[in-house]
Amino acid sequence: MLQPITLPYRITDADSETFYIFANTANYVEWRLHLQWSDGVDSDETIIDDRGSPFATARAAPGTEHYFPAFDGSGWSRCEAARC
Repeated sequence: MLQPITLPYRITDADSETFYIFANTANYVEWRLHLQWSDGVDSDETIIDDRGSPFATARAAPGTEHYFPAFDGSGWSRCEAARC
C-alpha cells in the first residue's frame, strides 16, 4: 500500500516523481491543484488543472463500483476500500 508523503518533500534534479491525486467528495466540486515548488534558487507555483478548466469531482451513486489506474500502468484496478 502506498504511504502518504510528508512535507516538505524533497527530490534532486536527477529524480523524477509522480504524484497520484485522489479526490473524493460528498457533493459536486470543481477544483485545481496548486503546487508550490522551490529548487533552492527559484520558487513558483504551478497550477494543475484540466486544460485550463477546473477538475470536476462528484459523488458516485450508491452501489457504483470504483476503479482507479493501476500504479504500474497495467490498466485499471477495482477499489476495495470502504472509502474510495
